[in-house]
Amino acid sequence: MLKKSFRGRNLGLALIIIGAGCWGLSSPMMEWLFSHQKMSSTALLQFRFMLSGVILLLFAMGGRQNIWKVWTDFRMALSLIIFSVCGIMVLQYAFISTVETGNAVTATLFQFLSPAVVMIVLAFKKRKLPTWIETVLVSLCIIGLFFMVTNGSLAGISLSPEAVGWGLATAVAFAFYTLFPVPLIRRWGGTLVLGWGMLIGGIVFNALPVSGGFYSAVQGMDAISWILVLFIVLFGTCLAFLFYLESLHYLEPAETNTLSVMEPLVTIVVSMLWLAEPLKFFQIMGGLFIVASSVLLSVKPWDKRVRGGERTASEGQVKGYSRSLGR
Repeated sequence: MLKKSFRGRNLGLALIIIGAGCWGLSSPMMEWLFSHQKMSSTALLQFRFMLSGVILLLFAMGGRQNIWKVWTDFRMALSLIIFSVCGIMVLQYAFISTVETGNAVTATLFQFLSPAVVMIVLAFKKRKLPTWIETVLVSLCIIGLFFMVTNGSLAGISLSPEAVGWGLATAVAFAFYTLFPVPLIRRWGGTLVLGWGMLIGGIVFNALPVSGGFYSAVQGMDAISWILVLFIVLFGTCLAFLFYLESLHYLEPAETNTLSVMEPLVTIVVSMLWLAEPLKFFQIMGGLFIVASSVLLSVKPWDKRVRGGERTASEGQVKGYSRSLGR
């Protein structure tokens, strides 16, 4: 049940804005590490996976949760492993590769294409055509993607094919994030799912030849690199996720999804001021199309079930949890 006092609502607003702001800050920090400190995406992923997983599980233990209960059900445990590898590991690798081959703004905006992918997947699964409003919004997402990639002209492509490929992989992987873990979250809660998911994904990733091993990741890191990496892990991952979950106790999931537009706004402003990242007119317009359409697809203001409050609080929280896992 939501805590709907005036003070509680203000707290919820503060939590989601700070959380989304931390998500938005972490992407330019990644780009700076790649371009100025020559840190590889694989090295950053090793830190993010392992440290985030341990911290979130310790937080769950501090809340007197039994973190080992996830292994008592074989089928659910197998689903958690699949989600950790095919969801968390793939999404994080695709997102960070988009930052590395493109830039922070590109990666964040591609991430916001995921509601369109989710809608298309559900339409095929249910064998039901989308409504005309949903069709228009997906079309706007596609137009926005075209503007973002081309800046309005096919003569001068603004993004490399590699960046576009990783960006589309990010959107698809984020859609998987949204759909697959719902039973896991309903059973064990978002903190345990993300904590174990990060840790398992990190263990598997470290075993892959592409990672180079955890020891290689710490070699050559200076003080600035450590500060930025710790910010990305502590604030841009753990704290942002926990703030998002806590905000769901005070706000409707539709409200938190709407306010999550703070993430791309912070990313764009920080990238322009700190990284001197140039954004052209059509790219900005494309980004606005993508973010606006994504929010409307998530909130669905035309849906009577959403407006009438017919969804239960638990349904809304699970949807909010699953969407926030992909950050």
